[in-house]
Amino acid sequence: MKRPVIYTDLDGSLLDHYTYEATEALPLLRQLEQLGTPVIPCTSKTAAELVPLCKTLQLSGPFIAENGALICVPTNWPIPMPTNSGRIGAYWSHSLGYPRAALRAVLDSLSGDWQRCYQPLVDLSVEDVMSLTQLDARAAARAQRRDFTETLVWRGSDAEYSQFTAVVTQSGLQCVRGGRFVHLMGPNTKADAMAWLQLAIGHYLGGDLVSIGIGDADNDRALLEATDHALLIRSPVHAFPSLERKHNIYFSHRCGPEGWTEGVQAILRTLLGEEALA
Repeated sequence: MKRPVIYTDLDGSLLDHYTYEATEALPLLRQLEQLGTPVIPCTSKTAAELVPLCKTLQLSGPFIAENGALICVPTNWPIPMPTNSGRIGAYWSHSLGYPRAALRAVLDSLSGDWQRCYQPLVDLSVEDVMSLTQLDARAAARAQRRDFTETLVWRGSDAEYSQFTAVVTQSGLQCVRGGRFVHLMGPNTKADAMAWLQLAIGHYLGGDLVSIGIGDADNDRALLEATDHALLIRSPVHAFPSLERKHNIYFSHRCGPEGWTEGVQAILRTLLGEEALA
């Protein structure tokens, strides 16, 4: 029997773009928990943000933070902790990314002409981050606690962004655009982290695994291309990300958690039969 594993973006996907609420998806999340279907956040959010959020959403499995740079697995899961792993509360953590200090060094080495085009999120006041994101003070502070990405408020044009991406690529880094920010990071991707975790889940938990990737923005593209099934969530602020794949792809009609619920139900009925979510 097929065993789905869901890797989901959060902001604009499982969480509403404006309110950060998952209200419409909560009944399905509880149903998936009862079915033993892991729902694994795969997001640009930090570990500091994800630990309390997973508790709020009652997600008891692993999560992938900072665009694939950090994998965190609950210590009560039967996946052994790799060598040189860290600990974050009730999780062990495994890093695939470059430390933020290395990313910042590249930024600091660029021509001063670029500095008018962006503002690093960590350099802003908590009040400024609250204004940009509509998060409360505590959540805004957690969003600034980045270890493997330099998140930027982009002030330049699209043409300047393309040029900037080319410049940092020469230093072995990459830029990806999310729903609100630009993320400067190493060569890690959400797809890399998903593949690492999917292999571990298959080895230690077993089953005929099928991966489902969910996202709404360009920084989800690698994940959406790599999973067995892709669910693209309609956004109220930008177009669907463009994918090369043509098969096993679903475009939601609704936005945010409503679209998430709509798409996950459709994919699971295809995989498991109409009675799966009865």
